Amino acid sequence: MATTLAASGTGPLSWGRSLRVLVTLGLRLAFQGKRALFVSLFLAAPVVLAIALRYLIPNVPRALASSDEMIVNLSLMAYAQVLVPFVCLLFGTSVVSEEWDDKTLTYLFTRPVRKSAVVVGKGIGMWLVSVALIAISFAITAIVIGSKSLPSDFQKHPMLVLQLLGILCLATLPYCALFVFLGTVLRRPLIPGLVIIFGLEKFLAWIPASVQQLAPFHYLRALLLPFADVSRLVRDIERDVLRLTVQPTPTAAIVWLLGFTLVFGALAGWVVSKREYLLTKE
Repeated sequence: MATTLAASGTGPLSWGRSLRVLVTLGLRLAFQGKRALFVSLFLAAPVVLAIALRYLIPNVPRALASSDEMIVNLSLMAYAQVLVPFVCLLFGTSVVSEEWDDKTLTYLFTRPVRKSAVVVGKGIGMWLVSVALIAISFAITAIVIGSKSLPSDFQKHPMLVLQLLGILCLATLPYCALFVFLGTVLRRPLIPGLVIIFGLEKFLAWIPASVQQLAPFHYLRALLLPFADVSRLVRDIERDVLRLTVQPTPTAAIVWLLGFTLVFGALAGWVVSKREYLLTKE
């Protein structure tokens, strides 16, 4: 890593140039080791489920839901609540904590690279890989589900898929930023990250109180609720949620998600610029 950065110049690199080098580095590191393979296998689960529903038990999907309804339900229950935050956890926490654990931070945080550029650059690289893998998984799942749709249904299917994919890609921003920040604070961030994903955030997002605003999923859910006319499941959730709390508008939800991204990204950059990391064994 140090060799790659040093090759970009002998003097201190500008913040922008450092960022470009580190984005490329983050992209390459994301595919090293077993992380990308594990994430790819994990993201294959909805594809396998879609194949089973469409081809192995072909009478079930039409009886339970249309193609559009199935993809909306998967977006809310599988991707938005489990797959997107989990993939972002695996890639985001590795930006700093993996270097910390491997005792390579000493080389990473020396000239000619600024510490804040390290976090932002590697974080963007990991985010791009997360988006790519999630998009591929979702697109294949949607194609499989829509492959046996009626012609009249399939004409509307691509636009719905693109809308949902855009929402899921937007959701990766705050989650990646959150877990990059978590990785700058904790040397072993995976377990606390899992607690956040499947415990704290879901608790905050579903209780009828103002603390919902602290959970990114609260705003992600607000972007998926407009699909209530397609999905009976989303329609039921919309009825129950709106009965208890006021949901943000789609525009406000997007602003809040981008705000979470900027806040956690800035915190991650600030932590690494101020903190001295001890590389001794724990």
